[in-house]
Amino acid sequence: METHSNFTFVETGIPHSRRGTSKGSAARSLIRSHAMQQVWEQRRLQRAQGQRDSNFEIVFENEQMKGDKKSKSRPSQQSCGVQPASKSTKSAKKVNKQALPPSNMSEAAKSSTVGSCKENGRRGRCMNTKDGALQTLGDGSSGAEQVTQRANAGSGNSPSLSSSSSSSSSSSSWNPSPPSAIGMCLMDPFDTCAVSLGTKESRYMTHYFQALSWRFTLPKQTWLRFAIHDPGLLHGVLAIAAAHYSFVSTRGLSDDALFHHGKTINHVQKCLDDPALRFSDGVIGSIGRMVICHLIFGDRLQFITHLTALQRSAEARGGLESLGMVGQLKYIISSCVAGAATIWWEDVPPQLKYPYGLLDYPAVDDVPDVEPHDPEWGSAFRELNHTGFLSNTLLDICEAIVALNSVISSRRSWNEAQQRIFGDQCNKMSLRLVYMKENESISRHQMTRQDHMRECVRLAVHFYVSAFQRDVPLLSNLSIQTLHRLKESLYLTDLETSWGGGQLGEVLLWVMIITASGCVRPQERECAGAQLRETALQLGVTEWLELKRICRRFLFLDSAVEWKTWPLWKDYGPRSEDDTSPILSQASILPMMNKL
Repeated sequence: METHSNFTFVETGIPHSRRGTSKGSAARSLIRSHAMQQVWEQRRLQRAQGQRDSNFEIVFENEQMKGDKKSKSRPSQQSCGVQPASKSTKSAKKVNKQALPPSNMSEAAKSSTVGSCKENGRRGRCMNTKDGALQTLGDGSSGAEQVTQRANAGSGNSPSLSSSSSSSSSSSSWNPSPPSAIGMCLMDPFDTCAVSLGTKESRYMTHYFQALSWRFTLPKQTWLRFAIHDPGLLHGVLAIAAAHYSFVSTRGLSDDALFHHGKTINHVQKCLDDPALRFSDGVIGSIGRMVICHLIFGDRLQFITHLTALQRSAEARGGLESLGMVGQLKYIISSCVAGAATIWWEDVPPQLKYPYGLLDYPAVDDVPDVEPHDPEWGSAFRELNHTGFLSNTLLDICEAIVALNSVISSRRSWNEAQQRIFGDQCNKMSLRLVYMKENESISRHQMTRQDHMRECVRLAVHFYVSAFQRDVPLLSNLSIQTLHRLKESLYLTDLETSWGGGQLGEVLLWVMIITASGCVRPQERECAGAQLRETALQLGVTEWLELKRICRRFLFLDSAVEWKTWPLWKDYGPRSEDDTSPILSQASILPMMNKL
């Protein structure tokens, strides 16, 4: 799933250097690009209402201030409205011509030779510069007239002496020019958000887009177009981003995640009282974000309540296909269902269990045929299928994941429509793994050791999809419950005798890599790492490149292998003969692995 970020979000196979800074500059630049169209439209409407060009007002004010200074030194020339053509005046005219558009040249030249102007009753607005931004000063006279009033007050000129020049300058028509790029850049798009974003919120948004939106996430432009102007959706995004950020940085759940989650609930409660907003896209999307938060926090009762509300809201709108936001609402609901597929599948309403249909066709058919993938990827699964260990269904799912990883990992720049397809395909992978388990119709107490070994592979693939491709927070309830079931299945397979060596031994080593990579608590990580070392020694895998080759032959992206598996190998890999550091025994590992 998103989150990502994403449950509904993606793999963090990104170096830490690419992640967000405390200032949230990346998030601002992303939101700036999506808000720029609206900013341009606002500026155009302001110009259409008669607002004068800010550049002209600033230059005109500078010229009038220069004329004010000269009026003090040459009162006789200033009183008759004529200024001598000095060197400074020529340079000022040159600057004026460079700063103004060609269509305003005549007006600027005419205004620069005119003395002080009296107020003629016209109403206008003045744009002043302060701290590098354009600010409105009020609804008094125009900028030129305000400068004139200050000049008259300073020089003691009579209004009657400048009446003729004032009438001549006001008689010329003003042709508004297009909004300048400088003015648009000075307007902060964060001011257009439905929620006030501070430093922490900017940091969370940066994390949301950089660490959680690498691959199978909601397309940024399509999603932001709706979320940035809806308080419930934006608070929901911030709740998920803050939760993942705290899991990554502090290994715990932050108060900010709970705060934004509460804000989302409050907004939804207010909207439910309004019949016009009760089943709106914003409310449905906010409830979907709440459901994802319940998956992260582990609140099962609230998960059932709000997922049922989500199902009823979708029915009131005519089904998932009738929802708006260019297919994003259906994706959110499907991500909620895919997130609950492993731990709370029995709590999902029957109407939502098949958001993409029965999926009774090969999974490989969903992957776009863009380029051939590396033949080494997934070759271990094909070999296991030939021996009868894996079913054709699981092999088909693994082949589809391998092909999808290869397509996404290419250096092509995928557009929004393709990103949305990739997100839906990842949801389908998770759901197919659950459908496969349901079709087997084998109760847990009837499973043999061979069945438990196959279950280990299925759970490892499922955990890989969620934690390594979708980047579900490893300390969230979803990850803990999935990892607990994987450990339990490993314990029931009898690690010493059932797996043995050869191909099944490599399967066990790969499952242990997945398990140890998902453990973030020190005690559990140490236990899983010790078992990883024991399994590697039994297989004779003593070099890092050998382990990397095994990872690639199963399911492991190169980026994930480098930054998730290498620290494990460095800490728990087989050591040299002169290394006398203690190693946990097999007997002390299995009981601890069976705990949460």
